Amino acid sequence: MSIPKAELDQAIADNNLEKVSQIVQAVLNNATRPYSEAVAAFDYVEQQFPAALADYQADDTPIIDNKEQWSEDYYFEHKVGLSYNFCRARFEHVVEVAKHLEKEGVEGFQKRTVSAPQNEKSGEELSSLAKVAIVGIGAAIVVAAIAILSD
Repeated sequence: MSIPKAELDQAIADNNLEKVSQIVQAVLNNATRPYSEAVAAFDYVEQQFPAALADYQADDTPIIDNKEQWSEDYYFEHKVGLSYNFCRARFEHVVEVAKHLEKEGVEGFQKRTVSAPQNEKSGEELSSLAKVAIVGIGAAIVVAAIAILSD
């Protein structure tokens, strides 16, 4: 299992909560990596830098346990929520929803069977992953805003 330990260690040393969150989310967003790697990265942060984690806040995106209400839009709303409420409850819920959507065959949620190489990603590769995560979050915000405005 490969997590971007060096990058996380640097962000932790810099006391950069936002960067720590972005790195973990980049692993989560990388469809070529199993969810277990994102969970391992989150666990590593929890052990090494617990101050990076917030308490769960329901705000505008409360966690709903009813799987029948889980959709692609619901997933993206919670991914956006994870960017401003980086906590274990929300993180685990995002992973659970993604796995459910994958199982249901929702387009864009392909089976994650390919694992990244065992060596750590370089800073340049990780920066690229972080940029993809940021663009994905930005797109989700735009989609959520359009959905809200169209109601």
